[in-house]
Amino acid sequence: TTDHSEVSNHANAPSGKGGSTGYRPKKELVSEAAQLYLLDGDAKAALEAMPRSQHLERCLLGALVRQLPPAEALKQLPHQALSLYAHAAQSLVWNAVLSRRISKFGPRPVVGDLVFAGDSTMSSAGGMPLAEDAGADEALIMDDDVAEGSDSEAQECGRALPSVRVLRTAEEAAAVQLSDVVLPLPGSDVEYPPALREVYEEVSKEMLGLSLSDFHGSTLVPLSGSYRLAVVKPAGLQWQAVAPNQASKGTLLTSDVARLLAERSEQTDGSGKRGEEASAHGAPSGDAAASEQTAGSAKE
Repeated sequence: TTDHSEVSNHANAPSGKGGSTGYRPKKELVSEAAQLYLLDGDAKAALEAMPRSQHLERCLLGALVRQLPPAEALKQLPHQALSLYAHAAQSLVWNAVLSRRISKFGPRPVVGDLVFAGDSTMSSAGGMPLAEDAGADEALIMDDDVAEGSDSEAQECGRALPSVRVLRTAEEAAAVQLSDVVLPLPGSDVEYPPALREVYEEVSKEMLGLSLSDFHGSTLVPLSGSYRLAVVKPAGLQWQAVAPNQASKGTLLTSDVARLLAERSEQTDGSGKRGEEASAHGAPSGDAAASEQTAGSAKE
């Protein structure tokens, strides 16, 4: 929630010689204010030092100053923010478990892994993968991030989780690929891989000080959980190499912004601005490295 941009904060920045106001990075001010509580337990001093632009931090600190219990303090946050934090905690555990699973068993399916049962990977509407509860984008991002509230939205809509099955024999494990393996985000309705249940408990305790039962019984934000593919194979990937002497001859790749502006221009006046707007907002020309970076960030 912290904005790490450099700002002048007259309420918190010290005055220099001659009455001039000092400028400090906001992240520095926020960090110092947070340390007052994290190290000294002084919520009041932390609240006074926290920049007024940090609304969520000040909301929590204000609740602690009023000596509200931790759960009640969290309830003072907007529900959307609280949901975001809860799902970020789920993703944190998921990422750590996947790392340990790969370290222990390698990049191949093993007995005890989970895979989707039958055609449970697809929803009845449009073939959307249910593993991520938010479509293909979250499967690729994995993190969180953000997209973090999507699981909550799916739960609120009452979407049923897909069925999964355990790989019980070496023959079953050999018949699938790592891209078929799924891991659950902790929640009340998911099934855990038999070989990784203890790993989930260990990671949750080590990283968050919580048990899986805390996720299952969450009342602040109901967490039914969901499934994510361990790895995702890109489909329909296209690429081309551009030599440096070709990179300066024009726009290499039209950006999404350029496309949207072009469509808007056509809808509003049809005055032929499409080429100008696309040129103004297209991918910048430059050397081959810059071209590759731009191409990598565009969506196909």
